[in-house]
Amino acid sequence: MPQKEATSDFRKSLYNNQATFMLYYNHFRNLALTMFEWKGLPDSINPRFIERALMDKGIVALVDDPNLGKMATYATSSGMVDIYGEPIAYKCYGANGLYTKDFAAKDVVVLRNNPDLIPTLNIVIWYAARITDLEMTITVNLNTQKKPWMLLVPEKERYSWEQIMMKVEGNESLIMGTKSLDPDAIQHFNLNAPYNADKLQETKETLVNEFYTRLGLNNANTDKRERLIVDEVNANNQIIELNTQTMLRFRKEAAEELNQRFGLKVSVDLRVKGGQYGEVHDPTQDPDRQ
Repeated sequence: MPQKEATSDFRKSLYNNQATFMLYYNHFRNLALTMFEWKGLPDSINPRFIERALMDKGIVALVDDPNLGKMATYATSSGMVDIYGEPIAYKCYGANGLYTKDFAAKDVVVLRNNPDLIPTLNIVIWYAARITDLEMTITVNLNTQKKPWMLLVPEKERYSWEQIMMKVEGNESLIMGTKSLDPDAIQHFNLNAPYNADKLQETKETLVNEFYTRLGLNNANTDKRERLIVDEVNANNQIIELNTQTMLRFRKEAAEELNQRFGLKVSVDLRVKGGQYGEVHDPTQDPDRQ
């Protein structure tokens, strides 16, 4: 294959990979950004910034600047830590790169995404990349069902056969050639590629549900929920609940501290109460069942 054509095919493949990744990345990211609903925040504190900062950095500083008032900023440790490893001061900075100021820890309400300040972005990228790989593998497998062979053609007829293959790719029902083409001059090799797109699709859906579980969103964590026994469903619900509460707990703690320090009435909760499932009832275990 000429270098120019190989480069063109590579760019097309690269574009498809990147477009698929961004599709899942944006979907997962937006789900994470809309999980929690803040109420009662001062007008000077942007709740969207809070969730974006927790997504990207894993930590937010809520401060009361003498000149600018109450606001939310990015934050990093700016000095030594105490006996428990907690920072004694924070460097707070804005998204525009213009605001930077050091605050003592006692003057900062620290809002953590989770106990270890891990950004949700890590999970989003990992699952988006894995699912993209599966999605593109499915595409390749489907393409091999459509063109399950390789052709070796004379160089002088290469362009004509490429035009024919483009028509196959374009799903044309009638494909015509010319009398000058010599079908006896080509060699045909069957790739014998098995159809496994259905199994790959199930694997992809399992990964998507696994992401939802890690994020704390309700899902069956299986393509066939009815196959699960009651204990398995309840166990999965408990994991979802725990993942949800891991993030919600630290947001609530920060809201309570913000209220105590500044006399506010800030609250935060799940936007959709998907984490409160209760247990699945198994009628076969009902002692009153006749």
